[in-house]
Amino acid sequence: MAKATPDGYTLLMGTVGTQSINKWLYSKMPFDPQKDFQPVTLVAGVPNVMVVNAEKASARGINTVADFIKYAKANPGKLNMASSGNGTSIHPPASCSRA
Repeated sequence: MAKATPDGYTLLMGTVGTQSINKWLYSKMPFDPQKDFQPVTLVAGVPNVMVVNAEKASARGINTVADFIKYAKANPGKLNMASSGNGTSIHPPASCSRA
């Protein structure tokens, strides 16, 4: 797409992964997301949400995000997470273990 002949009819719908995250994941990419593309408009916003098991959270005194962070810092290695994978908007940090 980055090397396509500009014909005025070809559009790319990118994501945070293709346009922002991937350049930090891959040492070599066939395009530069900042130099090779020009944004036209925002089509959609997709918020990320944090979901926890209510019973387990309550048993650990977790009622807010601040409580969750406090618990996680005090209990390293005791929490698991799931994500939609590397290069996505919820790309897990290397310090997380994944469920």
